[in-house]
Amino acid sequence: MPINYDMLHKLYTLRPTARELFGSIIQVGVDQGRTTVDQLIEASSATRRQAITLLRELEEAGCGEFKVGRKGHPSRLVWVGDPREIARRVVSGELPDQPTAEQPQQPEPEPHAPDSLEVIGAPEPAPELELPLDLPLELPQPPTTEHATREQIEHTYVLRPDFRVSVALPANVTRREAEVLADWIRNLSFER
Repeated sequence: MPINYDMLHKLYTLRPTARELFGSIIQVGVDQGRTTVDQLIEASSATRRQAITLLRELEEAGCGEFKVGRKGHPSRLVWVGDPREIARRVVSGELPDQPTAEQPQQPEPEPHAPDSLEVIGAPEPAPELELPLDLPLELPQPPTTEHATREQIEHTYVLRPDFRVSVALPANVTRREAEVLADWIRNLSFER
């Protein structure tokens, strides 16, 4: 399915969460070709529901496949193209000609949401994103391996006088990641 840039531009115009996501993609990129619901929540002012709605709308627009998290995997959008190129085109307004086939339904502003806009008549143009002129043509890609060197902090807990538990975590571990780890420990089976 081709990418529907008209729909993406409408999302960019109507949804502050979409503007934050595309701006973040241009500046930081996308890790492992996917954007998780939790990453979107951390990078924007979106609620969980708004993040899921936006990622599903990006799927409708042909940007990728939304996958619901199962068995420890997070809910996420797996991008089909280069997310930076898609974001650059949407933000710059450089939209390729679209086929005249039936287009997916235009997104409605999110009701009663702090980042929704009340639209009367034609939507206002999105604010322009100022990018420095000295950006390199080829932006560095983030590491794609799970074992990429990252700053870590080792945490040690004395479980018993003769037994210590150590775990190495990223220096920038989020509250959500810590909660997931705590839930995992709580769910360990002690019956053997």
